[in-house]
Amino acid sequence: MHDKFMKHCLQLLCVCLLAGGGHARAQEQVAAPNNGFELSLGVGYGQGLGPVASHVPRLQELGNAGGTMVLNAGWRIDSRWEVGVYGEFGLFSSGDLPGDKSYSAGAGVQGQFHFLPGDRYDPWVGLGFGWRGYWADLNGGTYGLQGLDLARLQLGVDYRLTPAFAVGPVVGITLTDFLSAKPVGANGYDDTHDRKVNTFVFGGIGGRFNL
Repeated sequence: MHDKFMKHCLQLLCVCLLAGGGHARAQEQVAAPNNGFELSLGVGYGQGLGPVASHVPRLQELGNAGGTMVLNAGWRIDSRWEVGVYGEFGLFSSGDLPGDKSYSAGAGVQGQFHFLPGDRYDPWVGLGFGWRGYWADLNGGTYGLQGLDLARLQLGVDYRLTPAFAVGPVVGITLTDFLSAKPVGANGYDDTHDRKVNTFVFGGIGGRFNL
């Protein structure tokens, strides 16, 4: 199932790239975005890694690598700074424990800083925090986790095809603290104990639209 999810995500991004890239030849001069709404979409590889808490399976036991889709929406305050929100969804293959699949969702606030907004190649860094949930469909039921993205760091390079559209590679790492867990068969979530900070990694390609 996660292979189909990745295929659909890549198809959606290709459509976006073709829509924006078709205007690249018509405009060689590229102006820096400033004071406007931005929307970006990224797809690629994602995985959760590390221990969670006492008597809670490691993330690699609950799920393995898979596809992740990231959506960012924000306001470009000036040519360098953007503030906004993010949403993320990942669909992963099963982990070491017997099961079918696992999936993760996250949402929060973030800021981005662009180093060379007036150049065709514009490196940028983003930092955010928010909520994250993780669910694994194991044999016998679903194991659930909920917690906080303490720090969500993203690094990318925008290749600006037009003033309104850019595309480029994106990598990211998120430090997450899961505050509660719902084991298979439990009626609700209970607080976790002796918690560990784990990580979610991402690598892919993204398209950015200035609307």
